[in-house]
Amino acid sequence: MMQWKAIAPRWRAAGRQARLVLPMLWGWQMPGLAEIVRGLVGEHMHTNPAARAYRYPLLKRAALWSTRHARLALVAIFLAYASAVALGRGDWLPAINLPGDAAESIRDFWTVNVGILGVQAALVGLVFPLVIAFVGLLNQGRASFASRLTIYIDASAAVFVGLSSLLLCVAVAIQLVFASLTPQQDAAAATLVNLVWFIVNAGALAYFILRTIAFLHPGRRTPLMRAYVANVVWPRELGSILMQERWESAVPHGYLPRGLPLDSHDEKQGARTWYTPYADWGTAEVRRSFRSAKRLVDIKPFLLTPVVRAWLRDVEPLARDARHDLVLTPHPGQEYDSVQILARATHPLGALERIGVRAAFIYRDARANGGEIGESAGLLQEMIADLIALVDGRQHNEFTAQLREIMDFHVFLYELAQRPDADFNYAVRGSGHGMFGHMETLGPSWAQAYRDLISRTVERLSDEPAFVGTMAYAPARIYGRAARVAPPDALRPLIMMAGYLGYRLTEWAVAEHRGSRPDEAGISRDFILSRQEENYARAWREMASGWERLFHAIAIGPDWRSRGERSWRDFQRIAGNVAEHLRETASLAGRAIWLGDLSATSWTCDLLLHWRVQAERAWDIAGNHWRYQSAMLTLPSTRQPWAEIAMPPLFPADPPPSPAIVFGAIMQNAWRDHLVALASASIHWALNAGAAESATRAARMLLRNEPHDRGDIGHHGDEPFTDADILVSLLRIRSGGDPVDGQSYAGMFEHLFDEFSRFGEPPTVSWRLYSSSGGLSFGDLAEAHVVTLMAAQSRGGVARDLEAMLADPNDDALRDRESYLEALLAAAQIVDADQHMDLLARIGGADAAPFLQRLAETRALIETSLEALRAHRIRTIAAAVIDPRRMMDFARAADRQAFAPVRFPLSQFRAIEATQSELPERSLRASGLGKGNFVDPPMGYPIADEEGWWSDVVATQIAAGIWADILGKASFEARDGRTPETFWHAVRDGSRAISEAGNRPLLVLATTASPDWVRGWRWPHFEEVRKPDDLVITEGSGSESGPAFSMNGTPVFEAATGFGEAYLLPAELLERLQYRRFENGLAVTASFESDPANPWKGTIISTWQRDMDLADLPILRIRFADRDGGAGRTDAQS
Repeated sequence: MMQWKAIAPRWRAAGRQARLVLPMLWGWQMPGLAEIVRGLVGEHMHTNPAARAYRYPLLKRAALWSTRHARLALVAIFLAYASAVALGRGDWLPAINLPGDAAESIRDFWTVNVGILGVQAALVGLVFPLVIAFVGLLNQGRASFASRLTIYIDASAAVFVGLSSLLLCVAVAIQLVFASLTPQQDAAAATLVNLVWFIVNAGALAYFILRTIAFLHPGRRTPLMRAYVANVVWPRELGSILMQERWESAVPHGYLPRGLPLDSHDEKQGARTWYTPYADWGTAEVRRSFRSAKRLVDIKPFLLTPVVRAWLRDVEPLARDARHDLVLTPHPGQEYDSVQILARATHPLGALERIGVRAAFIYRDARANGGEIGESAGLLQEMIADLIALVDGRQHNEFTAQLREIMDFHVFLYELAQRPDADFNYAVRGSGHGMFGHMETLGPSWAQAYRDLISRTVERLSDEPAFVGTMAYAPARIYGRAARVAPPDALRPLIMMAGYLGYRLTEWAVAEHRGSRPDEAGISRDFILSRQEENYARAWREMASGWERLFHAIAIGPDWRSRGERSWRDFQRIAGNVAEHLRETASLAGRAIWLGDLSATSWTCDLLLHWRVQAERAWDIAGNHWRYQSAMLTLPSTRQPWAEIAMPPLFPADPPPSPAIVFGAIMQNAWRDHLVALASASIHWALNAGAAESATRAARMLLRNEPHDRGDIGHHGDEPFTDADILVSLLRIRSGGDPVDGQSYAGMFEHLFDEFSRFGEPPTVSWRLYSSSGGLSFGDLAEAHVVTLMAAQSRGGVARDLEAMLADPNDDALRDRESYLEALLAAAQIVDADQHMDLLARIGGADAAPFLQRLAETRALIETSLEALRAHRIRTIAAAVIDPRRMMDFARAADRQAFAPVRFPLSQFRAIEATQSELPERSLRASGLGKGNFVDPPMGYPIADEEGWWSDVVATQIAAGIWADILGKASFEARDGRTPETFWHAVRDGSRAISEAGNRPLLVLATTASPDWVRGWRWPHFEEVRKPDDLVITEGSGSESGPAFSMNGTPVFEAATGFGEAYLLPAELLERLQYRRFENGLAVTASFESDPANPWKGTIISTWQRDMDLADLPILRIRFADRDGGAGRTDAQS
């Protein structure tokens, strides 16, 4: 029996492993990820219109297949000869009668074969190499030579033509060796096959020559390149994308099981599964060694499924005590060499499970890239690199023509990546991973391919500025055409591409400015180019035009004729790109201001001022949104459903606003907020960063609505912003949610200010770690905000939009605005004429009011706004009704531990019973609590674990009240214990007497450190008190229901006592405790009572009813101290 118990666990483990065999065999024969992905790629290629339009013909696909599967092609040739010979010997071929005897007939057959050999050899030896050499010479020296040659070879089927021709020559030559031994029927059959083969080769050669001619013609080369991408590059790249996506999302797709989260709030338990190389929990369970480089080409997820499930079953009993992890580290498409860890685990895998893991990951030799084009971005980059030579050669017309072809090709890539059955484009996915594991998506990689070209066109600005103008319009043209097929989020990288041109222009200007003043020791931050200002201004005019045309393409959409009929969903789709264009506009302006580039500052601020005009033109809403109360609308509002946003109080129910009006109102607010944010940052730089002239020019342009391009008749002659307008924007930004959350409105501006702060950072070294001061933040600019308010015109009083901001129903936002107004008021106290008067004079102009008057007006506006906000909140809290659900939550929390036998003395009662009868009542009143936490919606700051705190408070007070009831009902017998000896004797003798009576003694002290000698007995290093020889102290377990310690077995508890008193009582005194359960089933009620003197405060009241039965047993009252303090000390202390 003992032997069976020893081996039983092994048999059970073996049984579990044996049950894995059939599921693992089933999983092995199921399709792997590679087969699943091939099906998905095939489905995409058959349904995508662009892929279908450029699909290779059947004969060409067959020819290319034969070159990729050479062994199978040779087998097919052999079968063709064998079939022909068999048909000839079986008289299934028509008779071929030649004059003369049989020998002459055979010679005639071989004469034909010799002719085929000669002609085929001549064609292969002369035409084929000459044509390829000619093509190579024409493309020699181009940056895209390797890619063009690869595409040409594939498009012309050159490999098939060459190999097929050479194989025919070899086949005929071998046949000629055995010609004298070949029967007439076999010779005829072989000749027939050779003749058919030669005809095929001749047709393929003609196809090769025609394709070569087409490839040499620039206009006919483009379809050949697109066909190559559609049939070779894109299926390979899409397969890589889907392979990684399916593996990384194996759990959502149902390929692999997820872990066992036993408790979502406890990270120390549960079982987790990881399918990523970036997790390193556990020890290495499965390894594999490679002698050469291998690539992971396939994964069998259905083979891994029973392995993972078996591991989860094994760890489930253990996962409640500790967390366990299983990590499968291989990643599809990656190359591995030496030793590779396939699986890590905190609990060991079984032998069969390890075999399953090894078999599930399929590797192949990592072949060198034999000139294959694996990425569309690489091909695009090589095509663009050819244009750099045209820029250097100042061939603008040729540059424009070829750039147009590249832009068409860029749009074609978007067409290939678009899913026909969904509003999704694979440009937002990627086939590779970056340095830290993030996905490198296709869209940004396509846009980044233009960076070298943009840099070169800017470098040549002094020689040929026309190139910059051509590049400035490229993003808008690509966007406008690609928007017809691709969703807006896939086109967002084109905005960064356009912004990169502005970035390079300012970098070039700074370098040109420094180069023009080599003798100066220090260079001023503010500058205007002395030699190249005309070309630079022309470049910025083209940049501004291209930038606005890009915005027009974003805002209008693919079909401008339906812009007035667009739905809210249509606007939601473009909202991200519209907001990104606005943010990038502010970023371009901020960089120009920081660098001190006065020309760029003027043009970028002009772009920002014209942005709203361009938006109104795009959506045909000029002036209409002013009729609505829309000050609270922000960019996150575009994520809300139409039914939630287009309703009172934001918009009237009759007539309802159109989606264009609502979207325009949102973007109007966002534009104004970006403008105010940039103006305040400019003032901050003017005060602290030394960019005085550019910063003050920007602030003046933005705040006084003074565009640089004054000839634009489309720009509205709006009045400059008032101080109330600016305060509305500042409050809207400040109360826009958590600044740390990048998706919140406040977080968007924190990200923008963080970008501003990086302008002045020195260059860094890759892979090094640098500390940071945190950068610029909206909350750090209170002084600049006050100056911004002072620089604006004062309207006097609180405007309508500002009133709406100060009476927002959202109290969280009001609290944020209140704290911000308090910060503004504090910042206004430090604004003085010595530091700020000159700056305000340059921003405000000659018609501005005196400095002290503007400061007083600004303070009055802030104070009035703060008073209005506080008054509104007071009115709201005074009228707010206590939320009964909150009171019920508090009652439930109090009931959780109310009469639980945990705390003393409840833990010592023989019985605790609930009843429905009336019992004596007791209440707990907690005053000074914030009323805002108990109303709906809440108007106070939430308290962490508020209900848990209240549960502990009520339970503690109930226990204290019951102890007081016990002391009030029980009878006492006095004992003296004013010295350590008499105290110990009283405790010892009393405990012995209670025990001898058949009861359990309990000692109750006010604290376990009183009297002093008790503390000395427990911890001699605190008090030098001699412990009695017959006293044994045992420390408690630390549990809430147990004693603190015991003295010779008598448990010691803490509870309230009279001054200088300790109580020794028999536990049998506490017979029964009763408490009432009210009609709602709870033992405690909760209610809130407002404070008449302070509307923000109040008292929460919890009530309960209880009674008890006590035995007729006395309590020994041991007095160890009097109120004069003379007793209760040791003799040495006295």
